[in-house]
Amino acid sequence: MDWARQAAAQGGIISRAQLTEWGMPERTITRMVARGELRMIQQAVFLVRGAPATLTAQLWTAHLSTQGVVGFA
Repeated sequence: MDWARQAAAQGGIISRAQLTEWGMPERTITRMVARGELRMIQQAVFLVRGAPATLTAQLWTAHLSTQGVVGFA
């Protein structure tokens, strides 16, 4: 698995921490944001270009932004 597959599994959402865990340097992340490959949704949480803004993406954003738990009744 690579970071792109992880983002796809998370509804197109990836965090800065996850990207750095995959070995991506901070300067590369900054360039990807500048080129529009990643769009900042929350502080240090990104939507990958081309991924739709779905409910799944919103739930992953909430989880990765807060490290909280997402649950359903």
